[in-house]
Amino acid sequence: MDASLLPRYATLREVSLQYLDCNMPTAFKCDWILIAYAAGLRHIGVGTYFPAGHPRHVDMHEVALFASTLPDLEICATATDAECARLAFEQGVNRVVLSVQGGLQSLDKEPESGFRQVQGALRAACRAREAARVRGLVEVQLDTALSSLDGKAGGSIAQLVARVALDEGCDVIGVADPRGRTAAQHVARMLAGMRALGDDRPLSAYLNGDGEVGRAAVCAAMQAGATLIDVAVAGYRRAGRGDISAKESPEQSVATMLHALGVNTGVDVRTLDELLEFAQRHSGHRVRGQVHCCSHEGGMLVSDWTTSRPKARR
Repeated sequence: MDASLLPRYATLREVSLQYLDCNMPTAFKCDWILIAYAAGLRHIGVGTYFPAGHPRHVDMHEVALFASTLPDLEICATATDAECARLAFEQGVNRVVLSVQGGLQSLDKEPESGFRQVQGALRAACRAREAARVRGLVEVQLDTALSSLDGKAGGSIAQLVARVALDEGCDVIGVADPRGRTAAQHVARMLAGMRALGDDRPLSAYLNGDGEVGRAAVCAAMQAGATLIDVAVAGYRRAGRGDISAKESPEQSVATMLHALGVNTGVDVRTLDELLEFAQRHSGHRVRGQVHCCSHEGGMLVSDWTTSRPKARR
């Protein structure tokens, strides 16, 4: 690794709360945010906005409201549709990311219809921001699996969809590897292709990988222009992917690696120990984790990962 190719500063963002698929107490979420904030993290994901009536939707307003009391904190969240994005913006979220994977899947069989579906979703998200009358950011991330469709609609699918996103007013575009199977070099090539569009809006990359694989992907994405890295201390993922060491979370691992490479993150790695211990204490099992990467002030992507249900607290 040539450290001279990396930026001098990178931002770490704590995004564990957005992957919870079980109902955790509101106080637990607020304490999580507070500990992450104390560690120096100033970009924190507060969760995912679902339609009204969904059990995970009930306390998003309270969690976002609590986060808004912390000075200089950029509040991020995912949203499942445009209406949820509007609500997130109205409740003080600064950055919203929507997954349009459902629309992208139709690009395989019906490219024209797929593009229209994607375009409609992105347009609705940007209009939701306007309806909320806020100056928030909208981000879209494209699945790295799209590269397998190249040529079916002419040229690079990722570039074509990225162009649509830019035209519709999205602030951040990027790639997503929710399965953690895409080689770091390929992620970098996709980002370079988007950069070739000539637009100066930031790129992002959502990466899911552990250990050396995850760290290599982080470095490759940063060399391609990524400067904001999303890391989940408690990786709520599919079973069978393996636990990390109980002594260190991916967030600590990435922070330590970047510091060693001369990249300043502004994060106190020792304080992250408290977040790891807090996760273990309240979840009742060893935590796992994943690494994500976003450039500039990017956001996050809804995933389909699941989590082990935590033991009941007595």
